[in-house]
Amino acid sequence: MKRTSNKRSTKKQRRGFFGAIGSTLMYPFRACTTIIFISIIFIAIALLFTHRLYTLQVVQGAEMRERIDNQFTSIEQGRSISRGDIFFTTKDDVKVLAATTRPLYTVAIEPRAIEDAEALYAQINEIIPIDKTRFLAMAAKSNDPYEEIALKIERDIIDTLKAIEDPGLLFVLQRERYYPGGDIASSVLGFMSFKGDTFKGSYGLEKYYDTILRRDGSTKKKSIFTTLFNSSEKEENENETNVQKSIQKEGSLVLTIEPLVQAVLEDELDSIIESFNSQYAAGIIMDSETGAVIAMGVSDNFDLNTDTKHYRNYLIEDRLELGSIIKPLTVSIGLQSGKIAPDFSYNDTGRMVIGRYPITNFDKRGRGPFTNLQTILSQSLNTGVATIALQVGNEEFTSYIYDLGLDKETGIDLPGEVFGLTSNLESGRDVEIATASFGQGIAVTPIEATRALAAIHNGGNLVTPFVVSSIEYGDLIPTRTIPRLRSEEVFNSTVTDQVLEYMIATVDDTDTFRSYSNPNYSVGIKTGTAQMAKPTGGYFDDKFLHSMVGFVPAQGNQNERKFTILIYNIDPQGARYSSTTLKEQMFTLTEFLINYYQISPDRLQLDSI
Repeated sequence: MKRTSNKRSTKKQRRGFFGAIGSTLMYPFRACTTIIFISIIFIAIALLFTHRLYTLQVVQGAEMRERIDNQFTSIEQGRSISRGDIFFTTKDDVKVLAATTRPLYTVAIEPRAIEDAEALYAQINEIIPIDKTRFLAMAAKSNDPYEEIALKIERDIIDTLKAIEDPGLLFVLQRERYYPGGDIASSVLGFMSFKGDTFKGSYGLEKYYDTILRRDGSTKKKSIFTTLFNSSEKEENENETNVQKSIQKEGSLVLTIEPLVQAVLEDELDSIIESFNSQYAAGIIMDSETGAVIAMGVSDNFDLNTDTKHYRNYLIEDRLELGSIIKPLTVSIGLQSGKIAPDFSYNDTGRMVIGRYPITNFDKRGRGPFTNLQTILSQSLNTGVATIALQVGNEEFTSYIYDLGLDKETGIDLPGEVFGLTSNLESGRDVEIATASFGQGIAVTPIEATRALAAIHNGGNLVTPFVVSSIEYGDLIPTRTIPRLRSEEVFNSTVTDQVLEYMIATVDDTDTFRSYSNPNYSVGIKTGTAQMAKPTGGYFDDKFLHSMVGFVPAQGNQNERKFTILIYNIDPQGARYSSTTLKEQMFTLTEFLINYYQISPDRLQLDSI
């Protein structure tokens, strides 16, 4: 429309110009008029050419590339996947292909066009072995226009087969989804499957972003130059109308997942299973400040190119009683509410009774009078956090649990996320908040817990976890960064700094972790060991969930990356506590992140001044 109005405006200006010159100059101007007319034609053709190139490159770019591929086949493309790519992103912002479509070919014959079936078989069999009896039986179907003899053949083999000169030999381009990393990040990437006659994303990012990744290109075959110059006005108008639709839904995903960090996490999860024969292990590494998920993995991942089993992403789909890793949140709630101060202490007898329900420390021992917050966290005392929760009070403690998002979905961009089960806190019974204070009685997802705990690491803000950082539309359309929700403050920085000190001291000053203390880098951790709930109610005496959360660097420097790590395993054998089953893996991950991201030391130990 703009181009038409410009032309009309130009014509009006010319008419005025010609009228002002007068009739005495009309004849001398005829030559000039001819030149101008020819120039207008060339300009119009150039504008048309430019517009069509824009339409082809921007609006129909993916479709055109597919058509070009089809120019090299003997017949029309068969059933194929036309879909955007998915990229991991390295720490240096280099994109690494995580999912794509690759061209494969079906080799077929047109029996009625074959000149010499025996000779054709011999030539094909030298390149790709095929069954002679079956081939000759298909070739004998004289009225049959199409028979497939080989599937999923690579392009280099097809190039060799094309040297065979027989009009009855056909090649059909197919495109299939391909995951170069095999099983890496399988629970995040997901896979595709048929739903009726439609092949679409059915799990993971493939499902969540299906409408953006999917490309609905035409399968009608045209010459590229015919398409360029011979579109109907209706086609042109449809293309212009659908530009915005194409921009909105057809793109490739750029992820926050760092491929090497992902691989290291998965290796460590596998080592847990090998050492303790757990049911499974899982973990998340998240940027504490932004919510960007750097790695998310499970021990029983699978090769996306070969395995089509249905799969659960335990980290967002399972509700678990995660145990004592919730205790730093309880201490933070107590400090933030003002119901306790940093110098809080109590007389720990190792046991307390709420109504008719006894609550004990893991070892049934008391630590005596003046048991302080550092001891409560370092020695993981159930009676300590239960005392804090009771001092905060039922209504206020429950309100903080809700503010931390432990009762709702985080909003992570993955399908199937569920919300935590915390409704028991609304009963008003003290025993409910007492058990919740040490991570039992409420069932939350690991991603909910990771987000809540990251608030301690980032100064008190509740962020929204995410996996996709941007969508690339290719060609001339700008990349779109995914807008993020603003973080919400749940704790002030004075509170979080205090709790971080307790978690750092757990590493630096306890016999269990002192050997892992780093003189140049602060690392804060909290362990968790929780009895597993029976499906029929109550708890197993011999089945446990082991969990551990880590912050690295715990204090950190301004403008440097800070990571929250959560790992856990289900029903490990031969070890009672998570400090045994997860310690090695946690500190392998913290050391790796420090070295890989070249994080500057956040503390220096000086022998002398």
